[in-house]
Amino acid sequence: MRWLGVIPILLITLTSILGAQGTAPMPPAGDSVRTRLETVVITAARREQRLKDVVVPTEVIGRSEILRTGATDVAALLQQFVGMQLDAGVGGGLGIQLQGMDARRVLILVDGQPIVGRVNGDFDLSRLSLAGVERIEVVKGSQGTLYGSEALGGVVNIITRAARGDPDLAGQGIGGTRGRVDLSLGGRVPLGRLRLMGDASVRRSDLAVGIPGDLGTRSARWTVTPGAEWSVSEVWTLRASALGGGQSQRYRTGQLFRFVDDVQAGARLGAEWRRGASRVTPLIYLSTFDHLARASTSGMPRVGTGERDRQSLAELEVTGGTLLGPMLMDAGLEARQERIRSDRIPGEERSLDAIEGFTQVTFARDPVTLVTGVRLVRHSQFGAFAAPRLSLLARPSEMVAVRASVGRGFRAPDFKELYLAFANSAVGYAVAGNPQLQPERSTNAQIALEWNVTHGWLRLNGFVNHFDDFIAFAPGTMAGTFTYRNVETGLTRGLEIEGSFAHAGWRTDLGYTYLEARDGVGQPLPARTPHSGRAALTLPLLRRGTLAATWVITGRTLIAVGTSLEPTAHQPTFDRLDLKATIQMRPGMQALLGAENLFDRQLGRDWPGFTGRLVFVGLSWRME
Repeated sequence: MRWLGVIPILLITLTSILGAQGTAPMPPAGDSVRTRLETVVITAARREQRLKDVVVPTEVIGRSEILRTGATDVAALLQQFVGMQLDAGVGGGLGIQLQGMDARRVLILVDGQPIVGRVNGDFDLSRLSLAGVERIEVVKGSQGTLYGSEALGGVVNIITRAARGDPDLAGQGIGGTRGRVDLSLGGRVPLGRLRLMGDASVRRSDLAVGIPGDLGTRSARWTVTPGAEWSVSEVWTLRASALGGGQSQRYRTGQLFRFVDDVQAGARLGAEWRRGASRVTPLIYLSTFDHLARASTSGMPRVGTGERDRQSLAELEVTGGTLLGPMLMDAGLEARQERIRSDRIPGEERSLDAIEGFTQVTFARDPVTLVTGVRLVRHSQFGAFAAPRLSLLARPSEMVAVRASVGRGFRAPDFKELYLAFANSAVGYAVAGNPQLQPERSTNAQIALEWNVTHGWLRLNGFVNHFDDFIAFAPGTMAGTFTYRNVETGLTRGLEIEGSFAHAGWRTDLGYTYLEARDGVGQPLPARTPHSGRAALTLPLLRRGTLAATWVITGRTLIAVGTSLEPTAHQPTFDRLDLKATIQMRPGMQALLGAENLFDRQLGRDWPGFTGRLVFVGLSWRME
């Protein structure tokens, strides 16, 4: 009966063909290109600026693009874009890889602030709902100058919606195969100088992230994100927000059921003083994460058993900027403390402290913008080091931009790499931390050419990351015990090509990534896909709808090496086609219908991650 899942998609396609001639007119494509260039972003410089003025390539996934894909969590969204490869780890969820740098080397931010919650080195992006997300900004390449450790590969900044204009209330409900249920509700209420906002979501499925197949699996997730903003005066604004969330997963390995229960919490309180081109922003931020892993021979966990990790982050920062003659200066000072408590580390509790300061100076003289900056770090365990960067933007014409940058980055070893002990008795191996590890360092260089035309844009981005003291697995012992070591040197390099073209209500997005990743002796690094591509087509559906198709292909990938570093396993080439139809039923209400992996491509039960076909229907509404 598996063929039944194709029926709704065939109906959508037929309806699209029959209704295309009656499609309502769409805005001119040239307007969308100009709107894109004028989009305000904050991640590339840690302050507001237009996308056309950023000096490093920045990917912006806006609200309309989020709705077009039908994704309800951050991982499901990012996997559909060029140069963003997901890292799947059993029990760790789905992290993101940028420019060949894996998930532990990519910094995840929510409204510009880091959050704790890495399991086995990966931050599970599927835990983060897209309810209330206005856009996601992705800056690839080392961002150590502005953001410090963990940003060797880049930064993913998830930006939530603020309350602007009239009050609004919105909700969405989706149901699908494999027990999928996604419900969300959110609203924004401006009350004069006070603006309130909040979103909540609940998601469940009979699948578990990073687990092959669906035997005995289930997962449930929830998130809530309240916030408030108060314009005290013309120059002072106060902001407060919180993040709460959790997940519960069950999956089976061999004869054992395994259970994962996580609770995420965060709170932020800040102020902004702004007068003309000058601003000062003090901020205090707290983030916690509680992870409990248990195992049982039955379908229910035993009370009082399991391994628990409690992580926390406390950060105090002051950032700001001002004009100094022809220069624009940005600077900041940060003090942070990370803690972990676990019975799997010596002494059960560890902490790492750091004081960091950065400065960045921008010289702009049309058509060239030059940016130089440096971050100085004093780490409680690893001493002092610096991360400088130099970037250049040249715009020979309004529609052509050349961006080039070179910078140093660093990453201090995390708690797992330093101390955590882990044993997987079902598979027969163990991992032990190495307290002798040293921080990683990398040099990133990239150059990008962007060409904008009336109906679209095209970008070519070449990059190279040369790293020293890279932290990787050491060859295992005869007893099956692995640990970490600093690899002397290595590199990742590649080319990304992407573009978009829109006309008369149709839109096409294309992209291709080539990646080479090797260690210091020339051996390929595992879990890095050499070739990947993406093609997306959005076309009118009836008079008030759209049909979106996204095809993603991942090339053959080395995923395991032996004790002598010889390749032992490859993931074969894999592709998937996703379809989503959106139909405007009445003002403020839309019906959704779609399928993920339409042709039911599967890698087999030996590979992490479910790859079968999923069909869903839904309804979204908005009141303003």
